[in-house]
Amino acid sequence: MSEDIRIGVYICQCGSNIASIVDCKAVTEYAGKLSYVVHTQTLKYTCSKPSQQQIQKDIQDHHLTRVIIASCSPRMHEETFRKTVQAAGLNPYLFEMANIREQVSWVTDDPAKATQKAKDLVRMAVKRTALLQPLEPNIVSGYPQALVVGGGVTGITAALALAGLDIDTIVVEKEPTIGGKMAQLDKTFPTQDCSACILTPKMAELTDHPKITLLTNSELSNVSGYVGNFNVDILQHPRYIDPEKCTACGDCMEYCPSEIISKFDEGLVTHKAIYIPFPQAVPQCFIIDKKGIPPCRDGCPADIHVQGYVNLIAEGKYKEALALIREENPFPSVCGKICVGHCELQCGRGEVDQPVAIRALKNFVAEYERGHLKEEQTTEPIPKKYKEKVAIVGAGPSGLSASWMLAKKGYDVTIYEMKEKAGGLLRYAIPNYRLPKDVLDEEIQRILDLGVKLKTGFTVGQSEELTFDDLKRRGLLRKKGYHAVIVATGAVGSYQLRVEGEQLSGVNPGLEFLKAVNEGKITSLSGKVGIVGGGNTAVDVARVAIRLGAEEVKILYRRSRKEMPAYQEEIDDALDEGIILQTQVQIDKFLGEGDKLVGIQLLKTRLGEPDKDGRRRAICIEDSEYQEDFDHIFVAIGQYFDRDIIPEDMIDEHGNLIVDPKTLQSPQHPHIFCCGEFYYSPESVIEAIASGKWAGESVHRYLQGEDLYAGRPEKATTHSQIYKGRVRSGEVIQDIPVERANDLKRVPPPKAPVTKRVNTPNVEVTKPFTEEQAQSEAGRCLSCANCGVCKECVRHCEAQAINHDALPIIHQEKVGGIILATGFHTFDPRVIPNYHYKDPGYPDIITGLEFERLTNSAGPTEGKLLVPSTGKKPQMIAFINCVGSRDKEFHEYCSRYCCTASVKHSFLMKNKYGDEIDTVVFYKDIRTFGKGYEELYNKSRTMGVQFIKGIPSEIRKDTNNRLYFDVYNDELDKIIRYRPDLIVLQTAMEPQPDAKQLSEMMGLSTDKDGFFLEKHIKLGPVETASSGKFIAGACRGPLDITDAVSQGTAAAMLAAKLIKNKSIEKEAITAIINKDLCSGCGTCVSTCTFNALSLEMDADGKMKSQLNNILCEGCGACAVACPSKAIDMKHYSDQQIEVMIESAFEDLSSTPS
Repeated sequence: MSEDIRIGVYICQCGSNIASIVDCKAVTEYAGKLSYVVHTQTLKYTCSKPSQQQIQKDIQDHHLTRVIIASCSPRMHEETFRKTVQAAGLNPYLFEMANIREQVSWVTDDPAKATQKAKDLVRMAVKRTALLQPLEPNIVSGYPQALVVGGGVTGITAALALAGLDIDTIVVEKEPTIGGKMAQLDKTFPTQDCSACILTPKMAELTDHPKITLLTNSELSNVSGYVGNFNVDILQHPRYIDPEKCTACGDCMEYCPSEIISKFDEGLVTHKAIYIPFPQAVPQCFIIDKKGIPPCRDGCPADIHVQGYVNLIAEGKYKEALALIREENPFPSVCGKICVGHCELQCGRGEVDQPVAIRALKNFVAEYERGHLKEEQTTEPIPKKYKEKVAIVGAGPSGLSASWMLAKKGYDVTIYEMKEKAGGLLRYAIPNYRLPKDVLDEEIQRILDLGVKLKTGFTVGQSEELTFDDLKRRGLLRKKGYHAVIVATGAVGSYQLRVEGEQLSGVNPGLEFLKAVNEGKITSLSGKVGIVGGGNTAVDVARVAIRLGAEEVKILYRRSRKEMPAYQEEIDDALDEGIILQTQVQIDKFLGEGDKLVGIQLLKTRLGEPDKDGRRRAICIEDSEYQEDFDHIFVAIGQYFDRDIIPEDMIDEHGNLIVDPKTLQSPQHPHIFCCGEFYYSPESVIEAIASGKWAGESVHRYLQGEDLYAGRPEKATTHSQIYKGRVRSGEVIQDIPVERANDLKRVPPPKAPVTKRVNTPNVEVTKPFTEEQAQSEAGRCLSCANCGVCKECVRHCEAQAINHDALPIIHQEKVGGIILATGFHTFDPRVIPNYHYKDPGYPDIITGLEFERLTNSAGPTEGKLLVPSTGKKPQMIAFINCVGSRDKEFHEYCSRYCCTASVKHSFLMKNKYGDEIDTVVFYKDIRTFGKGYEELYNKSRTMGVQFIKGIPSEIRKDTNNRLYFDVYNDELDKIIRYRPDLIVLQTAMEPQPDAKQLSEMMGLSTDKDGFFLEKHIKLGPVETASSGKFIAGACRGPLDITDAVSQGTAAAMLAAKLIKNKSIEKEAITAIINKDLCSGCGTCVSTCTFNALSLEMDADGKMKSQLNNILCEGCGACAVACPSKAIDMKHYSDQQIEVMIESAFEDLSSTPS
C-alpha cells in the first residue's frame, strides 16, 4: 500500500496571519520527513490562483495521490481546495486540511509552542490522509419549486426574485399580512422615503404574481428530505374568513363587540376582534383574532359560546345573545335559573376580583325575551332530512336535549315518557321558587315545535305494547321501526340509609317529597323537620319544608359544610331563610312510638382522610350518641336507576352499564345509546344537556356511517367532560388578560326578601337583572379569547365569507430549496427596571417602534405626536440608544440600526416642528455606518439636535409628576439632569422567539446570540451548513433594510442556481453499515433526525438496518449511538480518527524533528 500513497504537504503562511507566529519553514521541513510524504512546500497564500496552479502542477509532476494543506479552517476553503485537486485529476476526498490558523496562530503568542502544535497537527493529518479513500458524490435532481419562510421585506424581495426567474415559489408568513416590521415604519433612513410607498407596491406585486403562492397566518410544522427534494408541512391557522369571498367592506368590524389590543400599532390603541391589520395589508382580507378557547366556554359542559353572549348583552343585543345560547343549549331559561355555573368557576375575571355573573346574565336575556320579545319568537318545524327514525326513552333534560339535537339535524324523533308530562326531575324535583314550571313548559314546547313527537304515560318494558320479551328478543323498540334508540330514563328511586326504624311513618325519601309537592299532593307541613344529606336535593327539601309551614328545619350532614356537594349559593339562601345546618352528625337509628317517628339517635363524627371523590371521610366517634325529637325525616342521599329495560348483556357482573364512554354506544347492541343519569350521575342540568347532545351526535354518526371516534379524546372521559371531545380549534387560554379589567364591581343578582319568599312558597327567589345592571355586569368581561364567537359578523356579512368553525390546514409541499427570512423580534425593555417601561404611572416611556406608529399618518394619532399621558405635543423628547444591545447583561452585540433610527427620528421632529420641540439623543457611541447615514447625522446636528454621550440613570418622577433622569456629561465633566416630556427607547434586535425551535426543525445551527448561523460570515453569508437551505435578513443577525434587501436577492440567486440545476451533487460523506455486525436493534433509526435509516428484513429473515444514502447528511450520530459498532462513517472512519489520536500522543523522541 505504501508504494501507492504519495502525499504532498503545503504549509500556508496566510500572509502574516500564520507566519508571524508559526515557523512555517520548520513545519515544512518537518513534514518532509514523515512517512508517505514525497513533496512539501511553503506558500504565502495557498488560496491564491498561482498557488492553486502550483499544487495542480505538483500533483502531475510528483504523481501525488494525496494532498494536505495546513492553513485556515476547512469552513473557509475546504471546498476551494477540493476543486483544486479535482481539476488536477485527483479525487476531491483524497484531500485533507490541517487548521494552523484558528487553532494555532490565532490562539497563542508563543512561537515555539505554536510551531510544535502545527507540527503535531500536520503529523496527525498525514496519518489520517494515508487512510483516505476516494468517494463519489451522490447525484440528485432538484424539484422546481422554492419556499420562502417570512413575508417581511427580505422574504418579499427573495420571492419576487425567484418568481422573476420563472420559479414557482411558496411564501409562508406567520402573521395575517406580509410586510413585516417595515410595514410599521413611517419613514426610512437616510432618504426619509415613506416606508409604505416603498413596500406596499412590492407587497401587491407579490400577491398578484402568478408564480407565487402566499400562505399567511401559517408556519412550518415539519421539514424532511434532502437538498433539491425537501418535503415540508405548512400549518395554516384559520382566518375564519374566506379571502376569495371577503370584499374588505368592513361591515363586520362595525358590529363586532370585542375590543382588543392592536399588535400592529404596538398596543397603543385597540381594534375589533375582526380586523384588517392596516389599510394596505396583503391579503386584503379581514381576519378574526381568536386566542383560543376562553375559560368560561371550557368550563361549560355544553360548550356554549359564553364570552360571545356576554359581549352581546354588554352591547344591548339581547335577542342575538339568546339566539347564540340556543345554538348549543335548548334550555337557556332553565339554566339561567338553576345551572351550577361551571363557567363562572372558570371565569378569568375571578383572577382580578369576582367572576362575571354569567348565570344571572343568561337568566336576564331569557326573561327579557319572555317580557319583551315573546311575540317575535316562533319555532318552525324542521324538515326531515333523513329517513331514519330515532326513539328516545325518557323526557328529562338529557333525553329532550338529544331529541332537540337530532331534530335540528333533520331526523324523525319520538320521545317515550312514563310520566304525564315531560321534564323529568326538572318538573318533579326542582321547587317552583327555583324553577317556575311555566318557564319549563315553554322551553319543552320549543323542542316539540321542531317536530319532535312526545308520547307520555308510556312505560317502556312494562306495558302490554312493549314487553321485556320484546326488548330482549327483538331489540329495544326496533319493532316500532326505529333505527336507533337513546336510553335517558334518569333516576327512578332513592337510596335508603338502612338503619333501624327507617320503616317508621314520618321517614320518607326527600325526592318523593319534592315530587309530591310539585304534583300538588302535599300543600302543608308542620312540626320539626330533619333532612339527611348534603346535596342539592337535601337543601331543596329543607327550603320547601320551611315554606310549607314547618316550625323548625335542620339539615343533618355527616361531614363539614366544606364537603357539602350542594351549591354554596343555595346553602347561603337556606341559612338566610332560617334553616339550621347541623354538620358532622350521622343517623344511628330512628326512634318511634308504635309505627310513628318521634325522633332520631345521632352519632357525632370526625373527618378522616379524603375518599375517592376528594371529600374527607366521616368517622363516627365512639360513645357520642345523643337523641333529638323530630316529626319528619327526609332522606336525600342519592338515587338509583332501573336498568331492567335494557338487554341483560348490557350490564356487567357489578351492575354497571357496558357502554363506550367516548360514544355512549352499546358495544353489544350498536343501535342503543345511553345518556344522562341512566349512564352516569350528572351534577347539574347543564351536564345532562351536554350528555344528551353528545348521544345525539353519536346517533347521527352511527346512522350516517361516520366515524364515531373522530375528534374525540384518546382517553375516555365521563361526567362533565363527556361533551368535550369534539374538535375545537385552539387551546384553552391560560394567560388571562387581567390588564383589561375595568373598575366595575360584580352586580349581585336581586333576590326576593326572605319574609316574602318563606311565606309565599312559589315566589321565585332570584330576580332578573335590570337592563342597566345586565349591561354593567356584562361589561366586566375580559374577553379572554379576543373573539367570543358572538357571530354578529356572520349576521352582517352579505358576502357570507365568515366561517367560525374553520379548522387549521396542513399543506404538504415539495420544494428544491428553502430560504429563511423570518426577521427579528424587538427587545422588551420591561426587563430593565431603571427604565420603567410599561410600569403603571409611566405611560410616556415608549419604544422606537411605538414612536414610528405615533408619527405615522396612518397610525393611531394620524401622525400627530402626542404625549400619551397628556394628549399634548411634547416640548422635549429624549432618545435613549442601545437599550438591550451593547450590554453584557442582555445582548453584547450592536443592533446596527438604533443610532441611525434616533438620528432619523430627531431629524424628522426638527424638520416638522423646528424649535417647538427639543430633541436630545443619549448614546454610548454614534455608529452611522451606511451610505448617506453619516450625512444625515451631521445634518441633524446642524438643525439643533443635541447628542449627549452618556447612559441615563434610573428614570424617576418629581413632585409635579414630571419625568427626569441624570446623565454624566463627558465633555462638561458633570452630571446634568434632564426633564423630557417623552422618552423613546431604541431597543435591540433579537432572534425571533421560535428561532431555536425552527433551527432544530430545519437542522440548522444558531450562533451564541440565537441568530441562524451562516456557512461562512464572509464567503457564505446567506448559505448554511445544510445544502439547499439559505438564510437572509435579520434572522441571521441585526441589519438595516438596505442589507436585508441585498441578502434576500443573494439568497434567491443561490437558491435559483440550485433549483434550476438538473443534477445536484450531494455530499459523499455518509454512514456505512456492516450488516454482519448489525443486530437490528433500531437504535440508529430512532437517533437519525433525517429519517435516513430504517429496519428491513434480510434474506435470512433477520431485521437489519438499511441506509438511504440520499437522505443521510453524514452527521455521524448513528455511528456514535450504535451499540454493536456496526456503523462507520465514510471519510471519518473509526480507524482514521483513531490513528490521528494515536499520533497526537506519539513519543516525539521517535518522530523526525
